[in-house]
Amino acid sequence: MRGARVVILGLAFLLFATGATGAPLLYVADREPTAVNSRVAVVDLQDDTEKASIYVPTPYGISITPDGTKAYTANWQNWSCYAIDLTTPPATTTRMEKVMAYAQHIALTPNGDLGYVASVAGTGDILIINTATDTFSGSIPLGDEFAIVGISYTTVSPDGRWLFVVDGGYEGYLYRVDLTNGGIQQAGLGSYLTSAVVSQDGTGRLYISGRGNGGTYAYNADTLDWMGYVPGAYGLRMTLSKDGTRLYLTNYWNNCLQIVDTGTYSMIASVPINRPVGLALTSDEKTLLVSSETGGYVAVIDLASNSITKTLGGFVQPEEIAILAGPEVPEVPEVLQVAIDIKPGGHRNPINLKNKGKVWVAILSDATFNAATVNPSTVVFAGASPLLKRHKGLCVKLEDVNGDGLLDMVLHFKTEDLTLQPGETQACLTGQTFEPVKAFTGCDSVRTVKWEEQQKRRR
Repeated sequence: MRGARVVILGLAFLLFATGATGAPLLYVADREPTAVNSRVAVVDLQDDTEKASIYVPTPYGISITPDGTKAYTANWQNWSCYAIDLTTPPATTTRMEKVMAYAQHIALTPNGDLGYVASVAGTGDILIINTATDTFSGSIPLGDEFAIVGISYTTVSPDGRWLFVVDGGYEGYLYRVDLTNGGIQQAGLGSYLTSAVVSQDGTGRLYISGRGNGGTYAYNADTLDWMGYVPGAYGLRMTLSKDGTRLYLTNYWNNCLQIVDTGTYSMIASVPINRPVGLALTSDEKTLLVSSETGGYVAVIDLASNSITKTLGGFVQPEEIAILAGPEVPEVPEVLQVAIDIKPGGHRNPINLKNKGKVWVAILSDATFNAATVNPSTVVFAGASPLLKRHKGLCVKLEDVNGDGLLDMVLHFKTEDLTLQPGETQACLTGQTFEPVKAFTGCDSVRTVKWEEQQKRRR
């Protein structure tokens, strides 16, 4: 198949895989019927500002590779799919031709090396996209063997073994393709099937939604054995929480988002949205975004209250959406600054680095810190751990060393274990409290006697 590369100019400030601050980006397949204003819109979810508008004719489906380097669109009226390079500006797109009209979705494999796309108006063949070359590399000819009316959705199981193909016709067949050997199994599951999703929690649950059935069925993805049924909940698109406990469905026909408890197969919430289509969970799964095809907006839903907190506007006809998460920033625990007193009662705190004796250090209590909560086994002073009493554990003493009426913790350290160097004028101590664990640090001045003696000799 042929591929044509098109460079979209004028995007000097983007297009990076994440926002300038590492914030997640929302990609919206904004399908304008005449194709003149069709595009993929890119929105920074940190400040809700649009960062890019990439021309793609009549995009309906959008999928992003797991590594976040490319996005793929299934185009409704353009007889094509597009690959979008997300790594560097300006945005570069590659058109892949010879797709049947009304393509709705591209299913990517877990490692992102292949994509599968079909059409509700096609012959039943599944075209295979090679994401390394952005070309069609083959097909799965379902239409040669089965009387397929129109494929409405495809999805790949998280383990990469199965490709599930949903026939949206009156007969309502599901086709399961074994991607390891090409074997195909057909199962009649009801009329007007619309979408499918497989859980990521290891249970292998396959959910099939059907408008004609008026609900969503759960099956075992490996055996296709029936597992449960959710009456009244059916969606044009579906997604699952990572732990598999919540199923989210965009019920296009009843103008609402539906939320299902998969443990009880019951609907627990319904959020009104005009003609909802696409949906995407944020990485922390606290927020769900849902597109409104006729409303021209994306609703932002707080999943703690199952309510819309705001809407993102400026779209013509938003269809599928996808979120590319920013880099995970590890939570940095707070480190308390505490006062310590090296050699309590003294001021100059001399330490002879050649001495074989001990150095005692007090961790001081104050109005906000209780030294008695310190876990002595976590304390390190100038690279050394506290001394142990023979057969009795750590050498720890609680006493008021500074006369403020508060108990301080006194620990002893071997001088020869300290990692202080000649000339250092400060020594620091670190540690943690017992539950609830809090890290702390404190420093005090020192005078290394060995360094002073060297200075005297030079004089």
